[in-house]
Amino acid sequence: MEIQWYNASGYPNAEILKTNINTSQFLEYGSVGDYRSQAPDFNCNARDVYKKVYGGIQTVYAGLCGFGMDLRKAFPKDGHVGSVDLFCPEERIWKDNVKDYLGTPDAQGDVAYSAIKRTFENEDITWVNRSKNPSIEADTESGYKAWPGMSGCVLERSAITSLPFTTSFCVGVGKHRFVKGEKRNTQDWYHSGMQSVMPTWRWWIENGNGINPTIDWDVAYNGSNSIKIDASLTQGDHLMRLYKTQINITDGGKLRLVYKTTSQNTVEVKLGTESSVTEGLVTLNGVNTKTRRRMDNRRV
Repeated sequence: MEIQWYNASGYPNAEILKTNINTSQFLEYGSVGDYRSQAPDFNCNARDVYKKVYGGIQTVYAGLCGFGMDLRKAFPKDGHVGSVDLFCPEERIWKDNVKDYLGTPDAQGDVAYSAIKRTFENEDITWVNRSKNPSIEADTESGYKAWPGMSGCVLERSAITSLPFTTSFCVGVGKHRFVKGEKRNTQDWYHSGMQSVMPTWRWWIENGNGINPTIDWDVAYNGSNSIKIDASLTQGDHLMRLYKTQINITDGGKLRLVYKTTSQNTVEVKLGTESSVTEGLVTLNGVNTKTRRRMDNRRV
């Protein structure tokens, strides 16, 4: 068990941290920084300081992207020097969008889904950046000094560590309920337990000018929604990276992709065989492609 002292003034209390091993401190807002040099005072090593001292960031007042300078104090360009606590980022991300609709007829229907759409857009801004591109370190208009988002500060980690792995991109909120492409229910619903593991990168698309993936609640394969990619593309390859994984493939395996298209195109599946974004990317060959006319989809 860990005990964390909230609002623990603007400076670490060495006496508390030294005498209580499983204790950390949530420092007052404006105290983000590098406290590793004080490790001897805390009776720990420099690495353990990361989990003992957290600089508070008041995101309720800072908004979606008003705390970039604080983030850079803990995550400068040349490394990770401190830890942070974000205080109530959900206030600006989603509560502002829905608070006026709760308990009213607008808590469902088109108005509600517009609010949910704004929530996902806000998440993209806060956790990625305003450019919605996790492959860049900060928004492009001001370079490194611009809003970095969390993706510009923290290296992504994978939640996918074993097989089988299945996702339907379900966000746990739906106008309908779909089962294998068939609409089984036409009533609004919500169930957090139905949420799928969403893509690691939202959205990292190479040669993707004009591509803006969105949540589509009107067409899905399983669950509540699908990911809609709607754009007029130039001829050539357009690589959309979805998931970072850490899976050992020892005796072969199977991968199935279900998609629906309204135009003639070619979809290929690529797998990374190395921990690199430039090396070890392999296109699957000998793919078995099937088309179900009723669904107008293809399984790869």
